[in-house]
Amino acid sequence: MIFYTFYDSNNDFTDLTKDRVVKAHFKISWDKHIMLGFEDEADEKMLGYILIKYGEMIRNPFELDRTPIPNVDYIPKRRH
Repeated sequence: MIFYTFYDSNNDFTDLTKDRVVKAHFKISWDKHIMLGFEDEADEKMLGYILIKYGEMIRNPFELDRTPIPNVDYIPKRRH
């Protein structure tokens, strides 16, 4: 199977889940993520459509976001 993991900070995947091309495929969702599974013999045009339309939402599920958080990981210097 081919799996794509999508990320949305608002946790709103209604446009993706209501898309008629995506509806019939395997889905797993968790906090701010959704994973879609496709058969290995999936139509390349369909996969291309999904990648073009929703490609900016695709993330690697094993990559952690290590972006520092202001006032948690560090205290920003304030200019007076």
